[in-house]
Amino acid sequence: MSQHPETSFTPDLSSPQKQSPDEQAIAWLVRLQDDQASETDRRAWSAWMDQNPIHAQSWRKIQRIWHGMEDLAPRRASTTFRHRALRQRAWSTLATAAAVLLVVAGITSISLHHSPGLHCLGADYCTRAGELRQITLADGSRISLGAASAISVQMENHQRQVTLRHGEGFFDVAPDTTPFRVKAAAGEVRVLGTSFNLRLEPAGARVAVASGQVEVDTLGHQVTLNPGQVLHYDTSRLQRLPDVDVNSIGLWRQKRLLYQNTPLGEVLRDLERYHSARFSVDPDVAAIPVTGIFSASDPEAALHSIVNSFPVRMSRYTHFFIRISAN
Repeated sequence: MSQHPETSFTPDLSSPQKQSPDEQAIAWLVRLQDDQASETDRRAWSAWMDQNPIHAQSWRKIQRIWHGMEDLAPRRASTTFRHRALRQRAWSTLATAAAVLLVVAGITSISLHHSPGLHCLGADYCTRAGELRQITLADGSRISLGAASAISVQMENHQRQVTLRHGEGFFDVAPDTTPFRVKAAAGEVRVLGTSFNLRLEPAGARVAVASGQVEVDTLGHQVTLNPGQVLHYDTSRLQRLPDVDVNSIGLWRQKRLLYQNTPLGEVLRDLERYHSARFSVDPDVAAIPVTGIFSASDPEAALHSIVNSFPVRMSRYTHFFIRISAN
């Protein structure tokens, strides 16, 4: 992680005047809890407190909420921050706390991301935010594992089985008489030799076929998909989605993210897997349709493009938590 510059911190570097006092207090609290908070930051916080009596009221309110979340407080972990892994875990805790503070303080939003690193627990292969990985299995099948994703693999006793635990994967399955099975959410994809993209979503999963055929087994139904066909399923329903160009399936492998009338919340959920920060989107803007193509190599530029193109604003709560809300 990069070091913080020795400059005065403001709650929202882009437009602090648009943040409510409660939001500013949350940003200050999270910033000051960071072990790299500087004396300059503390002096700037003190000046902010003196600037307006409402600031002090908001600070006391957020402090009361924070102390009611003692099990999340990062101070207990501060002495171990010299270790990178523990530092990342503590920052993840801060991000979680910031999200909870926003909600408890009445600033409703939808958190989009699980704590970084937790998705790797119990997985055979996993990736970090922004990382893509190529995996070749014992049978010759190839998996492109998307950013912030995880899989478990079982290739023994005449089985070819993969479980998508988090994120997204593109599967290029080697032909064999033994079916290749991929479990994801409440369903299973079965193939003999084909290529397809599978992505977990907040409620269920989405499968898109690039070549060959796949059979999706979920909710007691079997659905066969051909190239270009897309299916979403969750615990209560199956939904056929509009067909797509097979060349666009798995385009993220080229670090390009393509959207056509896709809800903003879904776009941000994708971008978050390539960004070091956790995102939150307000429900009143989550359904805005987005059409465009973004570079996964530069998710920050994609965020700014979205903010400049739609009636939304971006608020930063230190370097690891971003909120998208109505303008």
